[in-house]
Amino acid sequence: MAAKGAGGRINPAWQRHNRSLRIVNRNVFRWSRTLWPKLLKQRNTVFVAAMPKSGSTVLMNALTRASGYFPHRLCDHHLQEQNILESQLIDSLSFRSIAVSHTRASKVNVELLRKYGIRCVVLTRDIFDVAVSMRDHIKRESIWNSTFNAHPALLDAPPEAQLDAVIDLAAPWNLAFVSEWQRADIPKHFVRYEELVEDPPGVIAGILDFCGVDEPAQTPEAAWRAAVESGDTRMNVGKAGRGGDTFTPEQTERLKALRRHFPETDFSPIGL
Repeated sequence: MAAKGAGGRINPAWQRHNRSLRIVNRNVFRWSRTLWPKLLKQRNTVFVAAMPKSGSTVLMNALTRASGYFPHRLCDHHLQEQNILESQLIDSLSFRSIAVSHTRASKVNVELLRKYGIRCVVLTRDIFDVAVSMRDHIKRESIWNSTFNAHPALLDAPPEAQLDAVIDLAAPWNLAFVSEWQRADIPKHFVRYEELVEDPPGVIAGILDFCGVDEPAQTPEAAWRAAVESGDTRMNVGKAGRGGDTFTPEQTERLKALRRHFPETDFSPIGL
């Protein structure tokens, strides 16, 4: 059926056909979005929302090995991790999946996690260490990331100016991340990077228990060891506490001043 008739005019019959198809597709999709979560409310899903540079890559590696679950993004690209896509949730209904991403607790994200019965693990790290590690990432790897995109001129700036940019542009995202997840009204389990470094098997076991993984594929100890030995960790230094020595007093106060925008939020887990 041709879309256009004589003289380039839209074919009325094609318009009616297209409109009918859109109505059918919309109604079927709405029906499926409502029914499928109810039929499969108890999902086999491990989801970790992580601050950037918080050890999320090595944790993902270890959890994948320990759980035996299949890695499956809830977003459509690693540089667009802010939003969970319902289509990605639907695509993973038939298998056990695991996702680790830098995702904030927006209204839509929380509603989707609640709708599909997914519990959330929240991974945080000392904000001073995060900032320094992010600065190093920009210099060594890429100006593109899911938090902010640095201007190319930043690569030639002095280290102190690079850290200034991270404080101004990335730190607010991280504080909002902590504040939003603390307020999110869904089952959640908080983990700190410092705890992960100190006791990897204990942290992994706690996550598996919280997410209902009853029959792990590997022990937490074996999974962590294999993840580290694989070399797929993306850790710059992997040392806790190095950020505080890098900040100037003025930078420290400027970062701490951001807390005023997030009343009643406990920032002690990230060193504020």
